[in-house]
Amino acid sequence: MRRVAFSDRAGLSTPTTQLMSQVQVNENIGELTALDLFKSTDVLAPANGVLIQLRGPQILVLQGTSLFAVGIEDVRSFIEPWDNPFSR
Repeated sequence: MRRVAFSDRAGLSTPTTQLMSQVQVNENIGELTALDLFKSTDVLAPANGVLIQLRGPQILVLQGTSLFAVGIEDVRSFIEPWDNPFSR
C-alpha cells in the first residue's frame, strides 16, 4: 500500500530526503515555500515506510500537486487507528 502526500498550496517544493529512504511518521521530507516567499511549511511523512516517489529536486507546484509517496510496510499500523466494526 502507498500513501501519497499532496501540496496544500502553490509554491516551491524542495525535498530534503532521498528516494528509497526509510521514513517515520512526521519526519521532515522537505519544505514548501509559498509563492510570496514569506512563508515556508515543512512537508512531513504521513506514515512509516519507504519513500517510493518524490517530486523534485526543486520544482514549482500547484495546490493539489502530488509531492511524494510513501510505501507503507505494515498496513496494520496505518489501519489500526480506524475503528473497524468487522474486527470484533
